[in-house]
Amino acid sequence: MPIYVPWGGAVMSPELSLLAGSWKEFDLALRENRGINEPALIALKDALQKCALAWVNCDTIPRLGVGILVDIVPATESNSQLYSGELGAKVLAVSYELQELVWECVKIDEGVT
Repeated sequence: MPIYVPWGGAVMSPELSLLAGSWKEFDLALRENRGINEPALIALKDALQKCALAWVNCDTIPRLGVGILVDIVPATESNSQLYSGELGAKVLAVSYELQELVWECVKIDEGVT
């Protein structure tokens, strides 16, 4: 069931709403130098998996989804520079995990010609 979003009057799917909210929480914690928000990271990974399933047979991806997918990896990699040592390395490793999930969201079915 679509969810009404107050900004811009847009309607978005539950998985896109989950993606937007979890990405915002995860990214904000990193940028505010609060480290990895584990619950937000779990929700973000779950949202990416749900979006990949929802978009598997779609020719298009919602613009908000594309904007988030484009930002996830470079923003997380960039934010890893805010942290030193083990935590910085962990944030960088998380960016690689997220990259795999982003690829699943945009993967094209090889059986389609």
